[in-house]
Amino acid sequence: ITSLNYIKAVWRQVAEAFREYDERLVFELLNEPRAVGTAYEWNGSGTNVINANKIIMDYEKAALDEIRKSGGKNAIRYVMVPPYAASPSMTEGWALPSDSASGKLIVSLHAYTPYEFCMSDMSVTSFGSSQKGSIDWLFSSISSAYTSKGIRVVIGEASASDKGNTIERKKWAEYYFGKAKALGIPVFLWDNMATLDNQRSNDP
Repeated sequence: ITSLNYIKAVWRQVAEAFREYDERLVFELLNEPRAVGTAYEWNGSGTNVINANKIIMDYEKAALDEIRKSGGKNAIRYVMVPPYAASPSMTEGWALPSDSASGKLIVSLHAYTPYEFCMSDMSVTSFGSSQKGSIDWLFSSISSAYTSKGIRVVIGEASASDKGNTIERKKWAEYYFGKAKALGIPVFLWDNMATLDNQRSNDP
């Protein structure tokens, strides 16, 4: 209840401050909402994620209601809504909230795909058929769940960290952004300032 009241109070103030800003302002209700510190914080499925998504949905509905009832341009403003951790795959039990405005909600996702190439594994530096397959799966899933049903999607974070593989990262970008463009999905290239290589971390 304390967290819910906090979210309401924050969004009540934000909504009031920005209620007359034009349509170029888009709100995002939460950023990567998740069960911080748990074994499934970034990767999980089943009951834990379902239960977490129920809480997230309560929070998002409360935040959205505060925005809409503030009036002004907030009554019809576009609003980005993330599932658990903004993950394309951890959506069990999650759905967009009901909204007084029609067609103004955008599913907000973060997708560093394929993760081994983009972030986690220094040994995976080449972009080939396996990596293309992961990206194909990502956008096929997004299409099936959302865009094919007329639901807007934005990928608010995507990138491939620098592993000294600029040419391969360019291949990744062309393929990834090409797939997104075909579905009409805007993508924000996110620079997390990480190279994942301690020997390179102090380079100018």
